[in-house]
Amino acid sequence: MLRRIIVTICWLIPTLALLAQPDYKAEKKYLKAAEEFLKYDEYRMAIPHLVSAAKANPDNPETQYVLGKAYFLNGSKKKALGCFKKLYELNPNYPNPHLLMMYAMCLHFDLQIDAAIENYKKIKEKNLMEPYTMEDIKMAINQCENARILVKQPVNALIENVGPTVNSEYPDFAPVISADESMMLFTSRRKGNLGGPPPGNEFPYEDIYISYREDNGDWLPAINIGPPINTRGHDASIALSPDGQTLYIYKDDNGGDIFTCKLKGKTWGAPENIGKPINSRFYEPSVSISADGKLIFFVSNRDGGVGKRDIYYCKKLRNNKWSEPINLRKINTPYDDDAPFFHPNGKTLYFSSKGHNSMGGYDIFRTELQKDSTWSVPVNIGYPINTPDDDIYFVLSASGEHGYYASVKDGGLGEKDIYRITIRKPEVTSVVAKTEDINLKNDAKIEIPVPMLNNPVTLLKGIITDKKTKQPLEATIHVIDNELNDTISENISNIATGKYLVTLPSGKNYGIIVQAPDYLFYSENFNIPISQDYQEVVKNIELDKIITGSKVILKNIFFDFDKSTLRPESEAELDRLYKFLASNSSIRVKIGGHTDNKGSDEYNQKLSESRAKAVVDFLLSKGIDTKRLEYQGYGESKPIDTNDTEEGRQNNRRTEFEILAN
Repeated sequence: MLRRIIVTICWLIPTLALLAQPDYKAEKKYLKAAEEFLKYDEYRMAIPHLVSAAKANPDNPETQYVLGKAYFLNGSKKKALGCFKKLYELNPNYPNPHLLMMYAMCLHFDLQIDAAIENYKKIKEKNLMEPYTMEDIKMAINQCENARILVKQPVNALIENVGPTVNSEYPDFAPVISADESMMLFTSRRKGNLGGPPPGNEFPYEDIYISYREDNGDWLPAINIGPPINTRGHDASIALSPDGQTLYIYKDDNGGDIFTCKLKGKTWGAPENIGKPINSRFYEPSVSISADGKLIFFVSNRDGGVGKRDIYYCKKLRNNKWSEPINLRKINTPYDDDAPFFHPNGKTLYFSSKGHNSMGGYDIFRTELQKDSTWSVPVNIGYPINTPDDDIYFVLSASGEHGYYASVKDGGLGEKDIYRITIRKPEVTSVVAKTEDINLKNDAKIEIPVPMLNNPVTLLKGIITDKKTKQPLEATIHVIDNELNDTISENISNIATGKYLVTLPSGKNYGIIVQAPDYLFYSENFNIPISQDYQEVVKNIELDKIITGSKVILKNIFFDFDKSTLRPESEAELDRLYKFLASNSSIRVKIGGHTDNKGSDEYNQKLSESRAKAVVDFLLSKGIDTKRLEYQGYGESKPIDTNDTEEGRQNNRRTEFEILAN
C-alpha cells in the first residue's frame, strides 16, 4: 500500500509542476487585449482581460499592479487591495511611486485603520505624494482617526441595494424622490443612453431615468425619461419638488447650469434655465428647494467661497425673484461641500462634505435651522451609512423612515449604485461590516444620531375631480398659515390625473384652499400640533361648478367660544370669500350658520344666526352690495355628522355659503 502511494505521488509531481508553469503566451495575448481599453482609460472593459492575464501568470507583479489600478479606478477597492497585497508579496520594493498611495487608500477604505495610517506616513517620509500634497496626506490621516471613532458607534440602520430594476452595471447615482416616496428619478451612465461615451471615457453621457414604487415597496423597472429632457450631452437629476411636479436638472451649458422641468399631465416639459443669480459663468451642479418654495440651496465654485465648492442659498422676494446668493459660511469647509437636500419639514438640511469629521471622501452631514435663523453645528450621520469612500446625493422621505443615496460598495451592481437606508427601531440589532481588522485604540465618545427628524410633517394628498363628471381637474392648492394670514405655498394638481401632494410641517394651523376656474373654491382646515408624528392624510376633493344651489363649507372661519366674534385666524378665509364674490359680480349667496346639539334649540338658533350675520357684515364692510347677500341661522336642525362624538359635533358646527343665483 505504501509503495502504491509513493508511486502515485511521484506520478503527480511532474503534473503539478506542469500546471504551475506560467503561460506567457496567454498572458501576452490578454495583456494586449487589455491595452486596447487601457489606452482610452476604459478600466471596466480592461478588467476581464487583466484577470485572465493574472491567472495565466500569477507571479507577474506588473500585471498585479495594472489589475489593481484598474479595480481601484473602477471603484472596486477591496479587489484592488487583494492585488496590491499580492504585488507586495512578489516584490516588496516595487518601484511605482503611485502604488503606495493607492495601497494606503485601499487599506483606509477597508477600515484597516492602523495599516492605512502607517502607509500614509510612509508616503510623507519617502516624499511620494505627487500628485497629492502634504495637506492631502494630513487630511487622509485625520479621516482615518474620524473613521476609528465613527465605526465604534454604528448607527442602527439597514442599508440595501435598491436592486436591478433601478441599478445597472454602470454608474447610477443622484436619486431624487417625491415626498411620499412614490416616484424616483436618478442619473445613469448606462448603455442605451441618448449620448454615447464622451472622448476618453468608457461610460455614456449622463441620462435621467424614472421609476415608480409599488405598494409592496418594490421599484418598477426604470425607464429613460427621454427627450426633451435627455439629450446627447450630460443631463443629470439633482432635485425634485416634494409634490413631484417640478424636476431640477443639471446640464453642461455655460460651464454647468441648473434647469427646471415641469410635469404637465404625463409629459415633462422642456428644460428652462433657472437663470441668475443662481446660475453663473461658474459650475452649479446641485440644488434643493424648500417645500414652500421660499428658499433654494445650491452649490457653486464661484469666486469668494470658503472652499473649492460651496453651498449657497437664496430667499424668494416679494416680487417673486430670488435674492442675491448667501454663502453658508458656518457649514462650508475649505474642502468640497456638495449635494444639499432640504427636508420638507423646513428645518433639516443634509449635505455631503469632504471636510468636517469625514471618515473619507464625501460623508453625509446634517444641520438644523434654528429659531434665530442660524444653523446648528453639522453632524456626521454615522457609519455604516457613511464610509471611507464617497457617500453623496442623500435624500430622505417625508416620513424620515427611508433615505436614498449613491455609494460605492462591495457587492454592488456597478461602479456607483443607489442604496436605500431603513431607519431601524432601537430594539433591533444593527448589522454592520466586520470589524476584526479595525484597530480601535482610543475611547473617544461622540454622539452619532440616526438621520431621524426633529420636526415631522403631515402629507396631505389625494385626487381633485369634478363632483358631477368625476373627471380630474387642474386646480391650485393654496396653503395658508391661519395665524399669520400668510400664504405658505401654492401647488397645482396634475391635469391628467388630478393628483396633488402638499407637505405640512407640524406646529401650525393651516387653511387649505382649492380653486379652479368656473368652480366654487373648496376649504379645509388642518390644525397640526407640534407633537404630531408623521402622518399621511388622503383627501379626495370634489369641486362644484358655480351653479345655483351649490354649497361650500367654510372650514377656516372660527369664532370665539359661545360667541359670534370672528377670530383673527378667519381673516384669510373671509378674504378668499370676498375675492370670490368680487370677481363673480352676478352671484347672489346666502350665508348659513349651524351648531351642534349642545344647548337649547332657541340658544343654538340665535347663535347660528348671529354668526352667519357676522360673516355678512364683514363682506358688507368690504363693499359687497347688500342685495347680493342673505344670511340664515339653522341651529342644530341640519347636522351633517353625528352629535355623539366631539369630531362629529365639530363638523356640525360650521359656516357655509350657498349660491342663490348666478
